[in-house]
Amino acid sequence: MFRASHRQKLIFRNSQHEPDAVLNAKLVDITQWANRGSSFQRDGNFAEAVECFREALKLQPENVQLQISLASSLRFSGARPEAIAIGESLLAQSIAPELLMLLGNLHQEEDQFDKAIEYLERALQLSQPTATRLSCLGIAYFRRGDIDHAIELFERSIALQPDYADGHFHLGMALLLQGNYERGWTEYEYRPFGRRRMNGATTAMWQGQSLHANQSLLLVAEQGLGDTLQFVRFAAEVKRRFGCRLLLQAPSKMLPLLSTCAGVDQLISRDESVPKTDFYLPLASLPSCFYWRPGDTPNEFPYLFPEIHRVQFWKRRLSREQPFGNKPRMRVGISWQGYPKFPADRLRSIPLFFFEPLFGLNDIQFVSLQQNFGTEQLDDFRSKSNLVDIGEELDREGGAFLDSIALMRQLDLVITSDTAIAHLAGAAGCKTWLGLSTVPDWRWNLTGNRSVWYPSIELFRQTESGNWASVFDVMRQRLTH
Repeated sequence: MFRASHRQKLIFRNSQHEPDAVLNAKLVDITQWANRGSSFQRDGNFAEAVECFREALKLQPENVQLQISLASSLRFSGARPEAIAIGESLLAQSIAPELLMLLGNLHQEEDQFDKAIEYLERALQLSQPTATRLSCLGIAYFRRGDIDHAIELFERSIALQPDYADGHFHLGMALLLQGNYERGWTEYEYRPFGRRRMNGATTAMWQGQSLHANQSLLLVAEQGLGDTLQFVRFAAEVKRRFGCRLLLQAPSKMLPLLSTCAGVDQLISRDESVPKTDFYLPLASLPSCFYWRPGDTPNEFPYLFPEIHRVQFWKRRLSREQPFGNKPRMRVGISWQGYPKFPADRLRSIPLFFFEPLFGLNDIQFVSLQQNFGTEQLDDFRSKSNLVDIGEELDREGGAFLDSIALMRQLDLVITSDTAIAHLAGAAGCKTWLGLSTVPDWRWNLTGNRSVWYPSIELFRQTESGNWASVFDVMRQRLTH
């Protein structure tokens, strides 16, 4: 709870020059507003916390701690530019490590990595290193592309606090990005809901030991849609090795598509009660249990399949789209926008206007696979006769991705940013070009033009941070030859 210290009371009195009775009444109100804001902050209600801290600051505008609390709440409510402005205005009054850490994290989240590192290193110079502070600095170096330095910082954070899960988790992603699977998988198990963080379950965690045919294993899809599409391939390998009964719990909207994957005996939605099983395992822990390495792909591609009647529907639907009076030379599906609230979305999503040089290839028909977020960007390209927007027609009934995967199978190529669409196309065995930032997600590694996870995916990497134009110049050249 926020408490007005004796020193703060003296500051209030000296700065306000008010009678004690008036000052004490004001302090009660400040404390109440601040305590209420702190309570909202702890509960994750950051918009409400912002309003409380603003009310407190009306009563005591120069209170540094309240301004830091306001900036912190603004950070988590999505108003980072205002939070940065408040924080940097305080630097003339305070260079407290807490403020410097806040500013460093804010700049890191705004993709301003040099500035973030400057503040975070100053915070470490002014205070004793902690696991959290070292790890935050490591994240900034990681996102700037200095992976070796980031690994060193994550290792220092773990040495300082061996049970610091976030340090282990970020170390795991950095190692996997570099292709160090031997160490990377172990550290990756410290992710949220990974094997090293799962506590309180009544069913035993499977550790990769041999299973008998009369035993059962529950796999829990604990991460996002793309992760589920990527890791469900290992279900077939579990079945092949052990012949045990295999259950998979996943979002209900994904169950129809996941039912086409070999190896799963029973699908369960997240809102259903789970039957008793001998063991359970987070789905993304399977590659760790199998000590997976590139080249160990456990099953044939594709491993997810469309429904026949949807394939036939989309074949007929596309045949009606002939912008040039006859069948185009190629049909290319495109997707550009991921989930906007994902922390690194601005680095992995690609604004649609970067695709524009491709739209000038008039013998190619482009088919938008984009749904929901990002579709508003199509408004600037309605005049392009060779760009077909059918995103709103996709996956309206039956389950997630059922139309998308059927449509993809009718296309010659899919061009996409790093979203679930990339994983869907790879799992379906569709030829895919994937645009990647200079520091991509760990599963795409730092170098190479082929995916170690999907044989049908070719990787097109930025040569400098933020430069998508050069990526699409290469793609355009490829499409014209």
